[in-house]
Amino acid sequence: LINRLREFAAIDSEDHYAALTLLKEIQDGIQSGAMAQPSSPIDLRSIVAALVDSVWHYTFMYYFRVARLQEQKEAEETAQPVAPPDQANRAPNSK
Repeated sequence: LINRLREFAAIDSEDHYAALTLLKEIQDGIQSGAMAQPSSPIDLRSIVAALVDSVWHYTFMYYFRVARLQEQKEAEETAQPVAPPDQANRAPNSK
């Protein structure tokens, strides 16, 4: 958990996608039990887990929006350009 939080602290603040992705991974690890959490409420790991949970609660919708935009950006970068439709083949507008 400490190493993941160090990674989180080192992320460029302008890279929202990377920061939110790492926050999601930390949250998923905490929720799945992959990151050990002592049961004592005074323990620092429990406090950090509660903090991460609170931050994730307020940012998860933003994460999924940013993730969708990132996927669209990557798809656009790898997609072949599409030629505009030929104006001669268009039906005339009816009024």
